[in-house]
Amino acid sequence: MADPARQQEPGASIVSVERRTATPSSYRVANRSKQHDPALRPEVQHAMRELREMPPFAREREIETGRYSHYSPQEKQLLRSVN
Repeated sequence: MADPARQQEPGASIVSVERRTATPSSYRVANRSKQHDPALRPEVQHAMRELREMPPFAREREIETGRYSHYSPQEKQLLRSVN
């Protein structure tokens, strides 16, 4: 016969007391653009880091007429995709 102290009332839920932790093997990169692409020039990588800190209107201004205006069209497109 089961121990009456261990019986559950109808409708009661069971809660696990196991501790669950995330291990490094379960981590995933959420956004590929945050990884450094070794094929990019260091200047472009630096520009991407700088642009992430700017509001959207300032990013576009810097890409079009500011410090990044001399970059190639492909590099500018990449800079515009920075989140």
